[in-house]
Amino acid sequence: MSKTVTLRRIVFVTAGELPFENTLQESQVLETALLYKKLGREVSVVSFVPIVPFLLFFARHRRSPLQFFREKYALHGIDFHCFFSFIAVHSWIVFLCKNVLVRRAGNRLKKEFSHYDGAIFLARSYYATAICLSFRTYLGRSLAGSSVVFDSRSLLSIELAIKAPAFKDWFYARSIAWEKELVSLSDKSLAMTGSAKDRFISYGKNFNQKVHLIRLSGFQKDTIPGVDFEERWKNKYFVYVGYLGDWHHLDALEKIFEGIKRYFPDARLKILSNNASLTSRTGSVVTAKYREVPNLLNECLAMIIPGSSTMEDKYIRMQYEQNMFSTKAAEGLNCSQPLIVNERISGLSEFVRKNTCGVSVSLDDARFSPDGFQSKEFWMRATESAATLSSRFEREYNGLEILQLIENET
Repeated sequence: MSKTVTLRRIVFVTAGELPFENTLQESQVLETALLYKKLGREVSVVSFVPIVPFLLFFARHRRSPLQFFREKYALHGIDFHCFFSFIAVHSWIVFLCKNVLVRRAGNRLKKEFSHYDGAIFLARSYYATAICLSFRTYLGRSLAGSSVVFDSRSLLSIELAIKAPAFKDWFYARSIAWEKELVSLSDKSLAMTGSAKDRFISYGKNFNQKVHLIRLSGFQKDTIPGVDFEERWKNKYFVYVGYLGDWHHLDALEKIFEGIKRYFPDARLKILSNNASLTSRTGSVVTAKYREVPNLLNECLAMIIPGSSTMEDKYIRMQYEQNMFSTKAAEGLNCSQPLIVNERISGLSEFVRKNTCGVSVSLDDARFSPDGFQSKEFWMRATESAATLSSRFEREYNGLEILQLIENET
């Protein structure tokens, strides 16, 4: 029988991520923290900031990138604690030194949070989870009723293998062992894909009771404009949102768009990115703040999720087959936007086909197979299908669902 515990303090913990404006820290952490505060919870946010990127930013801009977050959290009465650390999520060197770095970070938590009995530590990464577990070990039984939630975000084992190609099998095996330990010791684990969920469940008896599949969050409901399909159809804008580099490549994006132009010669590509130095031979680069994105998306007919153009390595294939749904996709669907997805991102491609909310495309020839791809009716139906999914990705809907899940004691 389930027992629901309400009004427990929620402590968001991040490590190795940059709490900068217009990053995932704003869209996935800050906005969710504000929602939980609005729902009546006491909320704290702890960020172990990677010191090297922070110093590079400060040297370039002569200002602290943390000020935006400090002001936002203070305005809403949320405790915000920042500590500098050498933890960087995808660094194989950091992985080798993780035990020392985690212990030091756990000690910092011990000093700040030893009085938070009953708190839920929502740890957003492998390192953040290890820090919280280390902190709880230090305190023993003194933090009564606390729980640690492993919010994995992605499968680090695959990403580390890609980042350290010379020793990829060794890093994959060691990080799998670490992952099993984190899932076993955490009170709950959250997975972003079905493959991740199945893997976590396989680590122990009855783990299906503490491993949960969750969806990525899009935007707040009141920031999403109404759909003007006629304007979208007239504009023929196709859009990509976010960073181009590790997992989504410019050449793949441009190849997909070149395929689109075979069907729509007047189509235009818009790339929403904070990288002002980015150039594209086929598209225009637009810089935008996070809160401006919904209105910009509403001008566009579809969002492109390009992935990679190279798939020779088995770990790169695993990354796209097991480890990606994409925040971009969640935000696009939340704005009733059909998706055009590289078919190698298999989980998302299957989702798009199943829900008829866009198309998947092969980079081998960048040709689109659905009947009527050029027709207005095809895109109207795809937009309507995306609109039926929109509410599933709203921040309020997802945030409340996750809050109920982590507060529920079984």
